[in-house]
Amino acid sequence: VNNTAGADLAARYGGAASAHDDEADRQLPATGDVLRRLHERFYSLVDAGADPSVPLLLRTMRREVLGTRRPRARVVLSGIVPLHHRYGGGGGPRCAVLRHAEELGAEIGGAVDEETTHVVAARDLT
Repeated sequence: VNNTAGADLAARYGGAASAHDDEADRQLPATGDVLRRLHERFYSLVDAGADPSVPLLLRTMRREVLGTRRPRARVVLSGIVPLHHRYGGGGGPRCAVLRHAEELGAEIGGAVDEETTHVVAARDLT
């Protein structure tokens, strides 16, 4: 979108590149990399005589994002998840951010301590 006075030249030359286009340009190689690694794992297991499951392999690959490093990623969510939702209390579903971090292999901490590797804060200087 051209917000300045004058002719919009982007429309004349096939449209302007947007942030969405840049994101799509980066996403395709990343997705291709995941699919290549999944393919390699799947067929290495098939060659070894196993009967692998793609959903289980993907779940394992997700957990490796934060869970295979030593020390394992220990994340504290400051001001993002109410305390009663962190550990399954409160009777409602757990926060999506919390579930996603755990699916990626992170251990969730209740407070910052010497074992904390990452802090995700809702506000600056938290």
